[in-house]
Amino acid sequence: MVWLVIVAILLVAIGPVLYVIPSKRDKQLTALRTRARASGLTIHINHLPNLNAKGRDKVSAGGKKRQAKIKCT
Repeated sequence: MVWLVIVAILLVAIGPVLYVIPSKRDKQLTALRTRARASGLTIHINHLPNLNAKGRDKVSAGGKKRQAKIKCT
């Protein structure tokens, strides 16, 4: 019975540590991103203009003009 409790405590203590260790796929993805960054590849998050925007998207409730944009994800 004592051994069962000790094993359970060890599993509870070691489990989160094993969860933090990166997997093989994570390491490959990190290497790919590092090579891309070294090659000068950068990522920018931009918004595209919404050409089919409705009136409420172009003007705020206070009457201020808005730029209707589409989020790119």
